Amino acid sequence: MFDEEAKEKVKKAIEDETRGAIECWGETYSSMHEGYAVLKEEVEEAEECSKIINNKLDMLWNCIKRGNGDKAFIVSEIRGYAEQMALEAIQIAAVCNKIDATGLQMG
Repeated sequence: MFDEEAKEKVKKAIEDETRGAIECWGETYSSMHEGYAVLKEEVEEAEECSKIINNKLDMLWNCIKRGNGDKAFIVSEIRGYAEQMALEAIQIAAVCNKIDATGLQMG
């Protein structure tokens, strides 16, 4: 369960990311194919973060079981990749916003 204030901050981050993408690359994609390709790339980047997090989680578990290793460092790495994954998720939502605008103008 997310705090309502946190939800609003995420929505604002998505709006800001959408606005930045529009300023940089234009209001819509040139085609739905382009929108799909950009969305696919962002999803793949989020998936890569997820895979790394899972690998780090396995490393953490092995350190816990053996009673050695730098657990704090591994947790710090997981946090960093989780933050990166959150940013990727915001980009995914922003791309979806542009796809919506593209579809409306093409449909």
